[in-house]
Amino acid sequence: MAGSTIISEVCGGGGGKGKGRGGEKEKGSFAPRVLFLAPEAEAPEGVPKAELTLRAPAEVLAKLAGLATTSQGATSLSAVAVVDLPAEAEFSSISISSFSSSSAPSKEGKDKAEKIPPLRRLLALDGVQDPGNVGTLIRTALALGWDGLYCLPGTADPWGDKSVRAARGAAWRLPVRGNKSGSSWGELLEVAKGAGLDFLVAEPREEEEEEEEESGRAPSSRRGVCLVLGSEGSGLSAEGRAALASLKNDSFLAGVSAVSIPMAGEMESLNVATAGAVLMFALSEGAEEFVRGLERKL
Repeated sequence: MAGSTIISEVCGGGGGKGKGRGGEKEKGSFAPRVLFLAPEAEAPEGVPKAELTLRAPAEVLAKLAGLATTSQGATSLSAVAVVDLPAEAEFSSISISSFSSSSAPSKEGKDKAEKIPPLRRLLALDGVQDPGNVGTLIRTALALGWDGLYCLPGTADPWGDKSVRAARGAAWRLPVRGNKSGSSWGELLEVAKGAGLDFLVAEPREEEEEEEEESGRAPSSRRGVCLVLGSEGSGLSAEGRAALASLKNDSFLAGVSAVSIPMAGEMESLNVATAGAVLMFALSEGAEEFVRGLERKL
């Protein structure tokens, strides 16, 4: 991780409160494993003392970070840190079905459930390939109080360099399920079933379409929501469409509806990070109060 600013944002806690899931303590500031500093540089602001701190010339720091040097052979880079990646969120451990009348939950299951906050708002990304968009969506989800991010196959690594920079440290404080260890549509459907989430799928709406088709039950305001954003170019994947279409055959699983943002201007679509931010805000607590406040001001 290269640069004092991003190291402060990740290791210094970012000035906000994080959410642990599955019994973890709240994610705030933490010490880097190794901190490399330029000869006269100070440690990044707000970062706890590293397990090991070493001094090295700027050229060495640039090589460590995989960055190019200037024509003079030096860079303005003053700090490079080696940090642990956060543990992946285990959304699949959240289940309301274990409390059904047909089976009594074990003491271990009860204890674990008591430690896991309710999952009410989950963002799922299906093939969002641009790491900048992924990072921006992580940052927005944390800022708007969403409970987590689920990355389906084809989505950029949420802890890659570009994603981390765009997220401004949020990937260490928002529960995230990456896509390198078996994330799947099948698992996501089970998460929705366990948490009682309805699906809202961001889909462009043609002008001649008067009404979107729905699969399964209609979403209920009393339930939580899983907002699904497809890839920048082709939208929802074929696997995703098939998985969501299967919900009509299971009355216990969540309902599905398509949602689109009305656009009065002459643009065909919005950037996926922008569309995601608009929809997450509209579905967040406080959105209605915010709109009413604006109306009073205008």
